[in-house]
Amino acid sequence: MLLLVAAAALVAVGVWFVITIGWEADAKVTSSIGGWNVDGNTSVTFTYTVSLGKGTKASDVRCVAYAQAKDFSTVGGPAQITPPSNGTHSYTLRTSRHAVYVTWLGCTAPGQSNPH
Repeated sequence: MLLLVAAAALVAVGVWFVITIGWEADAKVTSSIGGWNVDGNTSVTFTYTVSLGKGTKASDVRCVAYAQAKDFSTVGGPAQITPPSNGTHSYTLRTSRHAVYVTWLGCTAPGQSNPH
């Protein structure tokens, strides 16, 4: 009985691993944030990189970011960003007061509901 439970658990972990790897490998878009620069108390400028998958158009991609203050309250965004193309870009996000963090939630494309 214990051997059967162990085998079922191993199969479940294997299936989860294959699904996860397949999901990551078939991403329509992946992205990451670079550095950011706080522009006084009114905005923050940051860089981000977008890698489009095969057949994905930049105009179909939506990325989300927001700015936070030192107390973790949201002071800018969330901003819905459509990248102009594949590659690295910059974006200036208006803030209601001084921001110290930019949180990058990632990008989605049609057929990909989880941000990458």
